[in-house]
Amino acid sequence: MAALKLNPAGGRNPEELLRAGLSIQVSPTGWSMYPMFVPGRDWAVLEPIEPGYRVGRGDVILFRRRGGILVMHRVLSARPDGTFWFVGDNLPDIERGVGADQLIGILTGFTRKGREHRVDEWTYRIASAAWLLLRPLRPLGHQIMSLARRLLRREGLASRQARQ
Repeated sequence: MAALKLNPAGGRNPEELLRAGLSIQVSPTGWSMYPMFVPGRDWAVLEPIEPGYRVGRGDVILFRRRGGILVMHRVLSARPDGTFWFVGDNLPDIERGVGADQLIGILTGFTRKGREHRVDEWTYRIASAAWLLLRPLRPLGHQIMSLARRLLRREGLASRQARQ
């Protein structure tokens, strides 16, 4: 993937580079897009959004919040009023009302666990669609996993005490 590789602390402004028409490669720093991106391990390839491209459900977009920070999240919905709803893959809340003027770049590829992928691969498209379809069930999944961890910890503690 021929893209300018940026370190998050490297001082180069990804917004300026994308607006200049360059492709960039960035390492996401937060956990909002986990499990797709693990900070410090994975890389995202972003390109400028082509004029006339209709941003839609499932696209992963780099945008600037009105408060100023850059965020890379998945489009949940393109709204009739021209705004977008976004959601992080690891977040329960929907970010509503993001304007088209805030969109900066679009994910076209990524490096995950050292392997390069493109967003037009059928495996990625199926996983992306499934992730959005299962979004309403994620809070329940988090609760089940939390309960399972607590039970395993308690069981592990009980079995250690029984051995002593």
